[in-house]
Amino acid sequence: MIKYKYPTKINIKEDNQLNIIYNKYFKKTKQEADLNLNKLNLLINKFPKSETIIYDKNPIGEITIIPTNLKNMNLFLKEKISEQELIDNSINKVNLKNFKCIYLCYFIILKKYRRKKIIYKQLKKIVKYYIKINPKITLFVWPFSEVGEKISKKLSNELNLPIIIKK
Repeated sequence: MIKYKYPTKINIKEDNQLNIIYNKYFKKTKQEADLNLNKLNLLINKFPKSETIIYDKNPIGEITIIPTNLKNMNLFLKEKISEQELIDNSINKVNLKNFKCIYLCYFIILKKYRRKKIIYKQLKKIVKYYIKINPKITLFVWPFSEVGEKISKKLSNELNLPIIIKK
């Protein structure tokens, strides 16, 4: 049975397992952030609902979203700040009372669990949590795949939220 864990803290073993999944599917770019364990735990504590997807006691996927403000979003989209700076600024300057945007940072799942709508259903559930706090949010994404872009657009359409896609 697949379980969804909203961690309050990720331990080293889980982080290592998630890094294996992440590195298998994403190419690192110069501008891409490196979410080390300490930063990831800061993010999780400040903005709940990023999650690890567990099957048979092992992580099989992960969803990370970053609530932020319009200034950070616009600076990132105009390439005035890096993804790392976006994350740092959001951790340091944004909270659940003043966020206006959600960066769909990444969502990944092992290949054999794809096409089962696992990621989409959970991503939608997470964004709905934030809509209850602020119903007028804007989504933005820097997709690494066509599938990621399609999932993001579908989410935007179903939840009737604007979305900006960084190319």
